[in-house]
Amino acid sequence: MATVGLSPEQNDCAGLPLGATGVWMELGELTTAREAAGVTVARDPADADVVHIYAVGGRDAQGDALASYEHLAVTLAADGTHDAGAWTEGGDAFQRARSELSAYAVSNAEADVVAAGTTFVYAGGGLESTDVDAAEVQPGGELGAWISVDGMSPARAGYGGLAGAGFLFAFGGQQGNPADSNVSAEISNSPPAVINWNNEGDRLVVPRYLAGTAIESAFIYVVGGETDDGVTNTSERTVL
Repeated sequence: MATVGLSPEQNDCAGLPLGATGVWMELGELTTAREAAGVTVARDPADADVVHIYAVGGRDAQGDALASYEHLAVTLAADGTHDAGAWTEGGDAFQRARSELSAYAVSNAEADVVAAGTTFVYAGGGLESTDVDAAEVQPGGELGAWISVDGMSPARAGYGGLAGAGFLFAFGGQQGNPADSNVSAEISNSPPAVINWNNEGDRLVVPRYLAGTAIESAFIYVVGGETDDGVTNTSERTVL
C-alpha cells in the first residue's frame, strides 16, 4: 500500500505558502489505460474509514471507447494519513462505451431521496452515447449491476458534471463542442432513476468544452477549457 499523509519526508507543509500542496506521490497504475474517463469518489457502505475512487469509461491506448470501470480503495487513518491500495478492475460493464463523460457519486448528502448509507455512481453521457447508467456502491468498492436511467438530451461530451441539491448537473460541452448551455436531471423518489434532463435558465458566460468543474459549499466553479476561439484562461462561478 502507498501511504499518503503528513510525514516530514513527504507532506510537511510547514513554511509553504497558503494553498500550496505537499510532495506528489506516485500510486499504483490503472488496470487499463484511460483517457477522458469520468472520475468520482464514494464512501464504503460498510466501513466509514474507507472511500473508493472510481475511474469510469474513457478511451484506451488505441483510442477505443470503454464501457468498463475500476476502483481504488483509500483507508483514512485517525492521524490523517491515507493508505491507498491497488486499482481493481470492476465487474459488470455498462451497455454503451463512451469517453469524455462525467462520473457522479450521489449519496444522502447530494440527494435526500437516497437512503443514508447508500451511494450510487452514475456514468453520464459521452462522446459516443447519450446513455446515462447508475450502479450502487457495494461493500469493498465493487458496483452492483448498472441500470440504464434517462439519457442526456441533447448529446453532451467534454462537459463539467457534478451532483448536488437532489440533481445531476452538466455544464457546457454539447455534442463535443464548446457550449454555454447547462442541463440538470432530478434524482427521482425511486433512486437511482432520474427525472428528465432539462435546460437550465442561466448560461455560462463563456461557451466551453473540456473545462474543469468543482463545487465548494454552495459555489460551483468552471475553469478553463476550449472555446470557439481556442483554449481559454477564463473561469466563472455560480451558486447552487
